[in-house]
Amino acid sequence: LAYSAKIRLQDEKVAVAHTLLTSEILSAILRVVIFVDKWISSLVGLCIRNGYIEETQAPFLRYALQRQFATALIGIPFVIYGCLLVAPRTAISFVLSFYFLRQRIGGFHASSPLCCLITSLSLETLFCGLLPCMITRGSRYLIVSLSLFYMILTGPNIGKEMHLTEGEFQATTLYSKIRIIAVSLIYIIATLFEKTQDIANGLSLGILMSAFSLALANIISKRRSKHERKS
Repeated sequence: LAYSAKIRLQDEKVAVAHTLLTSEILSAILRVVIFVDKWISSLVGLCIRNGYIEETQAPFLRYALQRQFATALIGIPFVIYGCLLVAPRTAISFVLSFYFLRQRIGGFHASSPLCCLITSLSLETLFCGLLPCMITRGSRYLIVSLSLFYMILTGPNIGKEMHLTEGEFQATTLYSKIRIIAVSLIYIIATLFEKTQDIANGLSLGILMSAFSLALANIISKRRSKHERKS
């Protein structure tokens, strides 16, 4: 009994330390993201004041900077937080597949790096922390297949802020389909071997989250188009 109580006490200490570490990491990331958001606003304002860009170009510059910094800054905490939820190889393959697909197929874009961080970590909690407990391996194959077909049929969704020409959009569409096929093949290969099941799990979560982000962006785009036609 004394030994069991000691083990439980050690487990409780580990759980508390794990929670405190997670809180500290998220707090540090939040401070960095807030600083970057303010820095981007200052940089855009400086460019306007010095005549480097016109005021009408400010949204495009802000969007481009936010996208680049969000990818660089949020990618690292994305992996760290993922490792707290699932196995390291699963977390890494999840993040790599998600970013690899999202770069070409597009998806939901938050209004600021801070919103992007909160949205990303919330979705990661859902897809890495909760979803694996809710679906079986068989149902996962079905959902992943449907997600891949959905991305091929409806992607890409690139924000109007990017101001792509028709030729650039067609090229992006082609590259997005190539990337979807590439991830599909890697996922199929990973499912064939027992030693790479954790990688396959990460790839499946990345595919599901990419499809969810794309679906959310498509819904917002349709609603925005309806609103613009009415006005």
